[in-house]
Amino acid sequence: MSLIQKLESGYLQFLRVVFLLFATIAIVIAFILGGRYLMEHDAQAVPVKDDIKISLADYKPSGDLATHGDSAHNGKNAVTKAKDPLLEEFSGALKKLGTTAIPDFVLNIEVVNNIFREIEKNPELGRPFLTQFVGILNTASTNPAIIVRLKKDVGAEFNAILEHSQREYKAQANRIANQRQQAENDALSKQQQAMWSLYAAGVLFLGFVGLILLIVLLKIERNLRNHTIVPTIQDGAN
Repeated sequence: MSLIQKLESGYLQFLRVVFLLFATIAIVIAFILGGRYLMEHDAQAVPVKDDIKISLADYKPSGDLATHGDSAHNGKNAVTKAKDPLLEEFSGALKKLGTTAIPDFVLNIEVVNNIFREIEKNPELGRPFLTQFVGILNTASTNPAIIVRLKKDVGAEFNAILEHSQREYKAQANRIANQRQQAENDALSKQQQAMWSLYAAGVLFLGFVGLILLIVLLKIERNLRNHTIVPTIQDGAN
């Protein structure tokens, strides 16, 4: 075998090793990416607890509470039985709040109904907020500091409690909405990454097949060349 044939044989052997190495790496990565696709192609958003709980723990009214009108007292109409159980609870909590500070306190039922309906129609608050706000009013009726302020001005104190509760409720609702949106974005991102993993796995698998075919073709070409050279040398000898 001549020097050129030895160099050619060594070079082809080197290429075969390199191609096999790349083919092995390609198929391993293809399997990894394919597994990633199977795990994440149907990724779901992480559940976010829709749990809003407002309280008076951080309630700090300003020292100069302004009266916003007769929103919950000084009316001449007596409380009547409401058809809506939640409205009845709301009215009862207001009545309890007022009489705690002022024994002869009387609700203006028309004003109370207007406040209730306004909050109920607010898409950011609605009945879920009213349900919790009833508990807030009952808690406020047992708070000594709040009772002192109620004796000075029931309407102003009630409005301050309402504004505080609304701010806290909306803040928690926004936080939950942001967390839910982030969870949905993360799930969508995983799904998109899974699709790219599938595409990359397909490309690597095709690359693996192509390298294997190239090695086979090189082997066939070398064998055909050897079979062609041998008869030629024998004919020349004859």
